[in-house]
Amino acid sequence: MSTTRNGLVALNTALLVVLAAVSFAPVSDAQEPVQGQYLAVSGNVNGLNSGVVYIVDTQRNGAMVASTWRHNADRIVILGKRSITEDAVRALRK
Repeated sequence: MSTTRNGLVALNTALLVVLAAVSFAPVSDAQEPVQGQYLAVSGNVNGLNSGVVYIVDTQRNGAMVASTWRHNADRIVILGKRSITEDAVRALRK
């Protein structure tokens, strides 16, 4: 009985150590835009069966591209381009 109890105590202690290590590990900056990186977000657009991927260049004035996969043509199609920085400047002027 004491062997089983000691095993459970050891297992719980090991799990607690793993939980502490994961909790105190440094946070990844995967979602934080850093110079020279791209941020990609998936979404849907009315009228398209396939999804859309919005890609933002975080280095050059916030250029955003919307793209989708065209199954029939077997290639990526660019749906449109925008400059988020220019849109923000226009919005602040109003």
